[in-house]
Amino acid sequence: MIRLAKILLAGMLFILPAGAFAQDNGSYLKDVNVDEFPEVSFVYHCDNPVTLLERDFLKLTENGLQVDFDYKSAKSAVVKDKPMHIIILWENMRYAVNVKSVTDNGQPQFDFTKCTLDKFFRNANIGTDNFAIYSFNRRGNSDKTLSSVVNFTNNVGQLQNGVSSLLFADKVRQDKGFENRTDYYTAVREAVEILQFIDGPKAVIVFTAGYPMNNSGSDSSEQVKNLALAKHVPIYNVQYSVRNGVTSSVEGFANASYGGSKQFSDNSAETNIDNAVQYLLGTYSQMKERWYGYDYELSYTSQTERGDEMVELVLNVSGSQYRANMTPPAFSIMLWAEENLVLAILCGVGALLVLVFIIWFIVKMLRGLSKRKRENRALASKMHRDKEEADKRIAELEDDKRKILEAEEQRVKDAEQERILKIMHTKSLRCNLVCQYNNQHFNYPISNKVETTIGREDDNDVVIPNMTVSRHHAKIVFTGTEFQVVDLGSSNKVIVNGVICKSKTLRNGDMIGLGEAVITFYC
Repeated sequence: MIRLAKILLAGMLFILPAGAFAQDNGSYLKDVNVDEFPEVSFVYHCDNPVTLLERDFLKLTENGLQVDFDYKSAKSAVVKDKPMHIIILWENMRYAVNVKSVTDNGQPQFDFTKCTLDKFFRNANIGTDNFAIYSFNRRGNSDKTLSSVVNFTNNVGQLQNGVSSLLFADKVRQDKGFENRTDYYTAVREAVEILQFIDGPKAVIVFTAGYPMNNSGSDSSEQVKNLALAKHVPIYNVQYSVRNGVTSSVEGFANASYGGSKQFSDNSAETNIDNAVQYLLGTYSQMKERWYGYDYELSYTSQTERGDEMVELVLNVSGSQYRANMTPPAFSIMLWAEENLVLAILCGVGALLVLVFIIWFIVKMLRGLSKRKRENRALASKMHRDKEEADKRIAELEDDKRKILEAEEQRVKDAEQERILKIMHTKSLRCNLVCQYNNQHFNYPISNKVETTIGREDDNDVVIPNMTVSRHHAKIVFTGTEFQVVDLGSSNKVIVNGVICKSKTLRNGDMIGLGEAVITFYC
């Protein structure tokens, strides 16, 4: 639990370095790098546009112990692809700063501001930058001090129209003894709150006489300055002054926000305006670079051990302290090898030998397996060939057996037919088939055949080319004692004397119907 609490506390310190925002909100430590540990590097960022020198970096401590560090030249962190957002605050006051007479008003200051802004927008190349204009004086009982003149835009015509349309405030609140003062700090605070959520460069430019209210009803300069630093919004003053020799409090306020301030007297109105315009143009050209500030690279050799315990870094710059956390990387085999080079080499050689032996053993085993696979494949192939040869020999024997049986059957059949033919010749049987179909008839004698086939195909003995007769319709068979008609599976069946039959003994004069054909048997 104690270790967890330390980690959480260190994380909070890293996010919000102690003392940094309390003294200088635009400065902090970042990008702590331990890749080359024990060499550690980090970046100190400062919004201050004035480049710091090496002597400004007073001391660096690691866990409370001072260490030597190296300083590298500053580099600008300017990013020029984001447009600026600038709010112009126009102090439109009723009374001039050097008089208390109600007959003499603040019209000269109003005219100075209007002419300066008009010339500025005519001469400035604002590009994609956005300007907004608000007027202010005294808040009184209102919740807001600012009154919108022009919303954010980069249209020069709209900005100039807004400047020309603002009217001089001839009726404002009067407090005895404070006739010449406005709610300057409250107006700046409201402008910072408008800009705080905008990403990218931003700034507030205030046209003022430099005499703000500073009582219980107004924001204090310290509160607004801290807010401007925390929200990263510099304040710039264009101060119209007719009281020579008086230093305004707003000048130090603007400089503390990393902005700037310039006074312009009314001794020569036209020159005064031209000088103010030149100041604005020069300030505007440097505003983005000033807003981004600078990065400073520092590095040192850490005195801590490797591990997972966080270490606090404290950098003292010009008397202010800035904190960050650094976690040394964990112990690694590479670090051990660097510290024990000879042993590491011996271990490496031993590991290499073991690896070589393992590879040799695996290769040998794989070769043995490969050899056995080849032998098994050769044996399987031989067995397959032997089986094929055996199957072929068996098939040949079966074929020879079949041929012998067929030959024997044919011999028996031929002998039987020969016997039957002898009987037919002995009895001097002279049978005749008289065929009739489609008004056609013909005779077919049966004398030297045991079987006479009848059908539509040409390979029959009796060919009857009629579609009602099947290709192989029937056959006439002499059994040695009698003649029979046998149906060969015909479609239209065999009809003998009007009776369908599969097999029928024939008598002289029997009529056989085969489809539309009629055959008369004479014997």
